[in-house]
Amino acid sequence: MDRKAVVADFLRKCIDYANDSIARKRQRDENELIPAWETYIEFTQHAIDEIHTGKLDSWFERKPRSNLSKPKRIDIMEMGHKERSAWLAGIISPRPLILASTIDENGIKNLAPLTSVMGVSNTPPLFIASFSRNKLKQYRGTLLNMRQTGKAILHVMPSTLQAVDWIDMAGSPIPPEDSEWDLIDVTPNDDEDMLIQQAIAAIEVELVEEKNCQMLLQDLQS
Repeated sequence: MDRKAVVADFLRKCIDYANDSIARKRQRDENELIPAWETYIEFTQHAIDEIHTGKLDSWFERKPRSNLSKPKRIDIMEMGHKERSAWLAGIISPRPLILASTIDENGIKNLAPLTSVMGVSNTPPLFIASFSRNKLKQYRGTLLNMRQTGKAILHVMPSTLQAVDWIDMAGSPIPPEDSEWDLIDVTPNDDEDMLIQQAIAAIEVELVEEKNCQMLLQDLQS
């Protein structure tokens, strides 16, 4: 449905609700509250009229979505603490679903969704992520590739249904000699083939340290 029609239909429902509210207030003899609702109806109807006459067309224009077709590299180590903190928090907080790209020693590229990426320090800039093992006790390709190359790119994808499909497909179990890039129609950047052009932001990271953590579960007795 046309975006303008959706908004106009919503506003008409608001007017219907206001009219029903006025009717209830008259039945309860709450007449002192009615003028406020009548003013609300008047302004809402005015908004509907402006939608239909085209006065609000600029509100419904789709602005081009930013992407990484022409990325600009920023060295965060050259920033002060406050500026670096603002950049990192703005990109990765609150924690989004990250699409990580890595490459193995044979040149096979990997894509994988990560839900556990979290910033833990601004100075020095540090992120942590949790990598689980599957039922066969095998680690994910992302971690294995980072062990080999030490590098990954963390992509923040746009909030679209298409991006949801990309992330879902990237999580599909496939043989290690295959690449998730072949499952989805994202475009690698011309100058950096591990960079997803459709992403709205990306962070290049290096593996600094790996910790093996084991959680001990104890039975609770009431």
